[in-house]
Amino acid sequence: MSTSKGIIKNFIEALTTTTQRGTAALNEALAAIGMPDYTTLKYQMQKKINARGSTDFLEYECGIRVNSPDTGSITGSDSMGGPTKTAETILPEAADPRAYPKDVGKSSYTFTTKGLTVTTKNSTYEQSEGNSATACAVYNWWIDESLDLIQNSLGINFVDGRARTNEITVDMYNSHYFSSPSVYYDVGRASSIKMYVPYDACKSWHEGGSRSGNLNTYYDGFSDRYADVYFAERLTDAALKANISYYYELPSEIQSGIKQMVCGGDFYGASASTSDGYTIMRYIAKQAADNQPGDWIHLHTNEGTAGNSGDDNIIVVGDNAQIAFWSGNDTVYGIHDNTRILCTREITNAYYDGNDGVLSYDGGSLRILDAKNHQINLAYSDGTVFQSYPAANS
Repeated sequence: MSTSKGIIKNFIEALTTTTQRGTAALNEALAAIGMPDYTTLKYQMQKKINARGSTDFLEYECGIRVNSPDTGSITGSDSMGGPTKTAETILPEAADPRAYPKDVGKSSYTFTTKGLTVTTKNSTYEQSEGNSATACAVYNWWIDESLDLIQNSLGINFVDGRARTNEITVDMYNSHYFSSPSVYYDVGRASSIKMYVPYDACKSWHEGGSRSGNLNTYYDGFSDRYADVYFAERLTDAALKANISYYYELPSEIQSGIKQMVCGGDFYGASASTSDGYTIMRYIAKQAADNQPGDWIHLHTNEGTAGNSGDDNIIVVGDNAQIAFWSGNDTVYGIHDNTRILCTREITNAYYDGNDGVLSYDGGSLRILDAKNHQINLAYSDGTVFQSYPAANS
């Protein structure tokens, strides 16, 4: 099955191997996943935005569920990449905390995990409860869990030899903001990386395991922010720049969108716009996954498919879809408005309760799952409806 997560990994793989730069590199990566060049892609996006409207475009064309608790990460439920991931759970801080060196406030400390050597420093030379807690979070959770999330989302890391460097400095400094990493480049890839973390990002949480507040959140001077999400995004940025030559020459919205695919962009507020990088990347992921052959056939609005003698699995993701079947045991999931099932075989038995059901015929059956309480219409091969099975509440 082609999945959005698999598509994005293939897209990133193409970017790591191309000899092109800038938009030419982007177009090569798009071609590798069966998508048109970037100019054409944005033109097609705009046509669909105009035709569908903002909310339907985001939900049906990008898979961005506007009111879902999922953050929209490529590994979450909205992308069909895994379980629902909220801003609280995208980095779970699950492991029991280990003791962190007490002199962190006045010296550096170096450790290695998952192939990455990390040196933590405190540019303020100020020992504080918040500083110790932030260093403890970096040491215990944020590096490890961010690296796992990046690998699972994009397929890149600091251990397989492709990254120009496998060392990074994390500087805890006196600020309310997570600044972008400071990077030096060698032949287009990052060879020296320094990340900046507000030293009091976790001052509401105390070292030693007791929590007086939410470890995930900190106050940036204006509102509560998710410290671990910001950290993971900055480490994602660093990993991309270390693994992909001349990554910084890609369109800026694409750079932003790829980064937000890891933790999700829904809590920033996705917009139906060809300048919103997160929306563009979610559109690319869903369209490429839907259009590639896999175990599931995706039916969009006004589309149809013909079954075969094997077993087909069909997901209906739009209205006015038509499904034809010949033989075999087929499954259709997510019936929408005015779905028509074109019958080339006589139905011998039918059951339907408004959401689930089975249509049996000589030689096989059509199993119906999650029909969203919509009416099912059986039709001849020319589309003429001859039998309807009503929704449960009709």
